[in-house]
Amino acid sequence: MNMRGEKEQKCFEYMCSILFTSKPFQGKNVYSVSDDEFLKYPYVYEAHGRGNIFFGMTQEEIRIFENVYRCARPNPNLNDFPDFVSDKGIIEHFQVTSSQTSRRGGSEHQRKHAEFQKQVDADEAALKEKIQMFPSPYEVQSVKHGFQYPKHSYHDFCKSFKKNWEHHVSRIDTYKGNKDTTIFMIEYLDGALHMCENFTVSDLKKNAFWGDMLRQEKYAYYRLSWDKELLNYIYTFKNKVDYVVLVTDMAAPEVIQLDAIPDLMKLNPNGFTIASPGVMGELQCLYGMSIPMAATSSEEDGRDEQT
Repeated sequence: MNMRGEKEQKCFEYMCSILFTSKPFQGKNVYSVSDDEFLKYPYVYEAHGRGNIFFGMTQEEIRIFENVYRCARPNPNLNDFPDFVSDKGIIEHFQVTSSQTSRRGGSEHQRKHAEFQKQVDADEAALKEKIQMFPSPYEVQSVKHGFQYPKHSYHDFCKSFKKNWEHHVSRIDTYKGNKDTTIFMIEYLDGALHMCENFTVSDLKKNAFWGDMLRQEKYAYYRLSWDKELLNYIYTFKNKVDYVVLVTDMAAPEVIQLDAIPDLMKLNPNGFTIASPGVMGELQCLYGMSIPMAATSSEEDGRDEQT
């Protein structure tokens, strides 16, 4: 079977791991049973503890959504839309960024982080080789690398989101296969946006206590389900796209039915301020140490030291 690009395939497999259990039931797994078997006993094939990832969806609609993932396979035409096809619907994958982009649309964050990771991998490989070739018992050796995020903003995030969304929407009509259920699976991996509820009340009694009623919701990661601007935007495409999936490396994925967005907005009357908190970065460290081990049998081939 032909494979999609690594990013698309990895994201698809991640979502399948969230939706379905890998344990077989009566000798069958979720991918080998018939539609009737899956829809009759879906709970034996669904992953437990996946959390509240569905927004505005009934049990029946969740089953329809899951069945597309269950039946989807990589598009055999590798350069064609969509990324994954089935007789139940289609899944299209793309990534968005909150960093600035190049003229070709590449993410500055991803480009700089790829360069950073390449250096990290090289230095860590060199340290492992050094410890193995020249062991120094009980001496802790390490290599550390820091990466400071480039500039991020919600403005750049919306710009990237809308540009990519419209590009992929424009390709829907080019596909002549079954698209009864159309799913956009979007990845945001920068992890640079935080959210804070816009909570202001001006006509309450002054100098009074209100318990925790004035507590603002805050998230140290981005959630599409609370983003009123982009929810309003994607709702205008409800006749083209049925579900949007947001995948991040900071929290559980979100699965939103576009038809349910008006009801979703009712649960978010105040809206949220969305921004990058300023200076952000990451630190990667590798520690290594060689430990002498006395030979316990002739099978150790005379080795008296193991790294």
